[in-house]
Amino acid sequence: MRIKALLLCDGGWTFEEISHVLLLDEKAIRRYRRWYEEEGSERLLNDDWGVCIVPPGDSGSQMKMHESSVINSNFTGHFHLRPE
Repeated sequence: MRIKALLLCDGGWTFEEISHVLLLDEKAIRRYRRWYEEEGSERLLNDDWGVCIVPPGDSGSQMKMHESSVINSNFTGHFHLRPE
């Protein structure tokens, strides 16, 4: 959900629109965006307890690295948010 929320955010959707479509709280979406801006995609791939969502081990690490590069390549680098 975190990645989907940020992709929609980057696509110009408002927090309210994203909240409605993904059934997430607007505060959570803002938090996800802040995490990405401050810590990058690594933070988005961890759960709230700091545990990696991807299974441990070599294949998990490779998957995590691949997902991280996909995430980073899909963002334009700027969030095009409409004024609230």
